[in-house]
Amino acid sequence: MRRNRSYCEAYGHTIVDESIDLDRSGGDMSRPVFDAFLERIRCGEGDGIIVAKLDRFARSNLGALQAIEEIEKAGGVLISVQEQIDPRTASGRFMRNIFLATAQMERERIGEQWHTARTNAVERGIHISHHVPPGYVRGPRTNDPQTDRRLHPHPVHAETIRQAFRMACEGESDYEIANLLNQRELPIVSVKHGEKRTYWQTSRIPRLLANRAYIGEARSGNGIVNATAHEPLVDENEWKLAQRGRRDAHEPRRPNRTSNTPISILSGICRCAGCSFAMKPQEAGETGPAIYRCVTTSVHGRCGSPSTIAKARLEDYVIEQFLEQAQADLVASPLDTEEDGEWHRLVAAANAAERSYRAQLTNEELRGEIGDEDHDRLIATLHRTWQQKLAQAEQGQPAARPAIPAALPAGMSLRELVEQLRGDGHNEELRSLLASGIEAVFIRPARSRARNLPVSDRVRIVFRGAENLELPRRGRRFEPRSYTW
Repeated sequence: MRRNRSYCEAYGHTIVDESIDLDRSGGDMSRPVFDAFLERIRCGEGDGIIVAKLDRFARSNLGALQAIEEIEKAGGVLISVQEQIDPRTASGRFMRNIFLATAQMERERIGEQWHTARTNAVERGIHISHHVPPGYVRGPRTNDPQTDRRLHPHPVHAETIRQAFRMACEGESDYEIANLLNQRELPIVSVKHGEKRTYWQTSRIPRLLANRAYIGEARSGNGIVNATAHEPLVDENEWKLAQRGRRDAHEPRRPNRTSNTPISILSGICRCAGCSFAMKPQEAGETGPAIYRCVTTSVHGRCGSPSTIAKARLEDYVIEQFLEQAQADLVASPLDTEEDGEWHRLVAAANAAERSYRAQLTNEELRGEIGDEDHDRLIATLHRTWQQKLAQAEQGQPAARPAIPAALPAGMSLRELVEQLRGDGHNEELRSLLASGIEAVFIRPARSRARNLPVSDRVRIVFRGAENLELPRRGRRFEPRSYTW
């Protein structure tokens, strides 16, 4: 970035935004920061993109040329500091294409070398992952191909895994297996951090039992498999039998995936006041309405005062309070200040990053192509980018308007927009709109079982900028703590 800044300073250009697509390949033409910058050029918010080298822009010749054509069609320009190519001439465009083709060739060469290295490692029996399957220990790095980083049964916890598989074969439920693992304090293990105690939730059991490392396999994406890499803890028949599920179930065990159920309006916004963790939406059953409920127990600990509340009542109340706070009856007007405009651009970038994250979260086709490990790493990177953009938007938020969301369609009030989104079932867009003005909605347990208690007695809405909240973040340790008012 220093080279880009120096170039812009020397030639009188102004940088309106800068960022990095962390842990993303230049061959991927759909990257959060890249997509956000292209969108800003289309909207006339920038005159072009500057990169230190052409291969930082893209390493796919066809994709790069299409993106460049799109930039130039919008009146923008691509500047590469190192190559210093003038794209206005035929010879300049020719040289640019040569550099892009070279970058693509280099990417493919590195990819081939990486594939070869992973294949050789799997053939030697190395389990390629930062995480060691529970029940195993990973040997040290040695010069002996027969022992180098091989998995070996844990002297204590290997028997715990064998017992878990026996229970699964006998038709015991995931809940009963999770209880066994918690009673025996089965830890998770990473190469970097070693053993770490965890709480085994029922939802984690199918994925644990589906790990083919327990039948002695080492594997990587793209079908690289070594079936006799290390000592198995169970045999093939026992592993297959464990996948069938409970005695009374007709479907096999499946790791939890995001369902096709539409996202709830307050997902990630409403939180249990007893522990500060996000509440889980639950659809209506045969005897009860749809609700938001505290998950009660997580890997971080147990909630001391879990809450439950009807979805419809909570959503109606929160939306009405949001509209009142945001002065919903006022028709949206053009941005008043440059500060407001910058904040709205940051919000748009955060929303774009969130959409990229959520789109790949449920992309089972991509998971099948690149493997579970690479897909999980991609999801973690997208989530990290989203959180970074969200933090930038929060830092750049104008102090004078903590609850006003981004610009509205011309001539439409916020109330009309909310009613339209809710009526059309666009829950994700409505949730993003509410999140632009609301930091969190806390719910505490009802004082009695009476059904006519007002929602306002149990609910506390914290609008953005009103309080400094310390909330749980994905990937960080957070001890359950109560929020009181």
